[in-house]
Amino acid sequence: MEDKKIGFQLMISGHLIKRELDRTHEKVKLKVLGEQGNLFHTDTRIISFLARNNDKEIYQKDIEHFLSLTAPTVSNKLRTLEEKGLIKRVYSKEDTRLKQVILTEKAIDIDKRMTSEIAIFENRITRVLSEKEQDQLIHTLNKIKQEFQ
Repeated sequence: MEDKKIGFQLMISGHLIKRELDRTHEKVKLKVLGEQGNLFHTDTRIISFLARNNDKEIYQKDIEHFLSLTAPTVSNKLRTLEEKGLIKRVYSKEDTRLKQVILTEKAIDIDKRMTSEIAIFENRITRVLSEKEQDQLIHTLNKIKQEFQ
């Protein structure tokens, strides 16, 4: 018998999706960084954010806002990414008190691979839903998100 509790179904679906994304994340990490590479989801979210906004000057504050993380957390993440050679921090041309966060070629490679893998993953979800079902699901999930924000 199918459980009709929405929260339970969302939790199970979220768990299965997260597990598949973890596998994808691990596969890309191993390809780019090898066995010694340690890259966490927040790291790849920062890389993705920077890649999507490469036409703008992005600072630590922008990343804090986008990820809803504290300044110390983002500062530590950026330091780690810099040590791994995935980002550079350079003084802003606009305001020398600020340091712009820029991706390195290695990080751009990670982003390209992750984007490709996520497109494949996204296709797995969308191929079982009609266009109308996809639109309705997005609408419904947005309503649920708004309730909990």
